Amino acid sequence: QFASPALKPVNESELARLDVWLGQAWTECSQHQESVRRYEEETRHFQALQNTLDAFAELDIDLGMLRQGGRFLDLRVGSIDTQETARLAAALTLAGYMLQVYRIEGEQSHCVLAGPRGQEAEVLPLLSASGWRALEIPPEFVGRPEAIRAHLREDLASAVAQHEQSCDLMAHSQDAHREQLIEAAHILYNAAPHAELANLLRAHGGLSVVQGWVPQRQIAALRSFLSDAIANRY
Repeated sequence: QFASPALKPVNESELARLDVWLGQAWTECSQHQESVRRYEEETRHFQALQNTLDAFAELDIDLGMLRQGGRFLDLRVGSIDTQETARLAAALTLAGYMLQVYRIEGEQSHCVLAGPRGQEAEVLPLLSASGWRALEIPPEFVGRPEAIRAHLREDLASAVAQHEQSCDLMAHSQDAHREQLIEAAHILYNAAPHAELANLLRAHGGLSVVQGWVPQRQIAALRSFLSDAIANRY
């Protein structure tokens, strides 16, 4: 914000230089802003992965292998009501599957089940009937949970540091350009009547009526200028 000063003449070359500088300043500041946004997203992403990893923390197994399964082994991880675990385990045994509870949270049991591939048509109805809810393992989870958590801590710390650096760079750019932006605002303020006049002339085709004011001492000079510029145009 700035106080509205008295209007001053603005020439085209001054506006052209300002247009180039504003483009450069916009590019610089928008790059910093995009970096801030990107590292904010990365920070939220790694925090969400840490929260998701909590559901698999008690598993002593390569989560990447668990997600992909094996060539002959069907591996699944999910949760069911704790009261359903014994019934589901007994039913899965008939299909050659084994169910193992690895975590109990409230009334929910988190389980891993394993069995031979080729029995899915028999197993899927059993899972559906028991209220089985599959737990998706993110593709970033490769290795055992503790190793994954260590990597996530490093990734999160890096994203936080990059975010802080991007914020500092953006603040530095804003401070560095502050005076020039104020000056640019004054120039654009002075140039505003030119833009308004151009729009008015375009809107009325070949005939326009323009109203405004000039200092009384400049009326004669303005009349002479207009006479030279548009004489005999009617």
